Amino acid sequence: MVATFQFSLLSALMCNLVNNIPMTAMMLSITQHAALSAQMNTAMAYSLVIGSNLGGNFTTFGALAGILWLESARRFGWSTTITDFLKIGLFITPIAILASSIVLAIEFLVF
Repeated sequence: MVATFQFSLLSALMCNLVNNIPMTAMMLSITQHAALSAQMNTAMAYSLVIGSNLGGNFTTFGALAGILWLESARRFGWSTTITDFLKIGLFITPIAILASSIVLAIEFLVF
């Protein structure tokens, strides 16, 4: 469970340095060539999916969807700052990643 959370969090943080799609392609290549068991390799791939999808919620620039959402909101007269988005994202995203990683770990233990 710890490994799935750490890898999900790492990929989430990385998708804010590099957009989530190129980050996923890069990290998928790394995980496929790692010397891991088949089950652990699958768990890391799913952890990558968790991190790359939820990681874009840290900041508006972590994923294209955040940028498009911010622009659409502005067109409808709702304004927010990147700082406001970041405050919420830094609070909610780690909780969502932790919950998702726990579910993933339980699924691998049970099934």
